[in-house]
Amino acid sequence: MRTAMSALGGPCNFVSQKGTYSFAGPRRILAATISFEGKTAAVPFSVSSFTPPLREQDWSDDSVIELTFEKDETAR
Repeated sequence: MRTAMSALGGPCNFVSQKGTYSFAGPRRILAATISFEGKTAAVPFSVSSFTPPLREQDWSDDSVIELTFEKDETAR
């Protein structure tokens, strides 16, 4: 197992290249988008978490992720 992981660049490299990271929002998410310099794309989301494209080289570290949340009727 150790030799196989070494051949793939070590456990940290293997996980970081293959893994995805999800982040929880405070409420139910209705939409999630990423944008940078006029380019926009949808970000995968599910109920109250979203998964930004952290490993994709197409997006700058200065990209902005915008989340649209379900309206909370109790907060006025």
